[in-house]
Amino acid sequence: MDLLFDFLSSSSYTVAWLTVVLNVFVKGTAVLMAAALLDFMLQKASASVRYLVWSLALGILIALPILPKLLPAWQINFGSGLFAAALQPPVSTDSAVNSSAITVNSAGAQYVDG
Repeated sequence: MDLLFDFLSSSSYTVAWLTVVLNVFVKGTAVLMAAALLDFMLQKASASVRYLVWSLALGILIALPILPKLLPAWQINFGSGLFAAALQPPVSTDSAVNSSAITVNSAGAQYVDG
């Protein structure tokens, strides 16, 4: 039993597990909010249309833990990463031009220095 507890309490496993749970929670909340908004907008529609909206939302919720393995990453950054691009100093145009110079070799092939 101690071996299992040590495995589950290791920091890398715990961080990975919490990351998955937090991502599914945030994405699931977004899916349910979108379904609720769509349901509100479809108040005058038939019940079968609203039932379809909620069925699709619940199907997406079930698939959320599986989808990251099948689709490209959809990561949500929390904390200071949200404003990191705004806090970056501006790039000088001189260094940007110099770092992307194209050179042609004797065979006529072009490649980018940098």
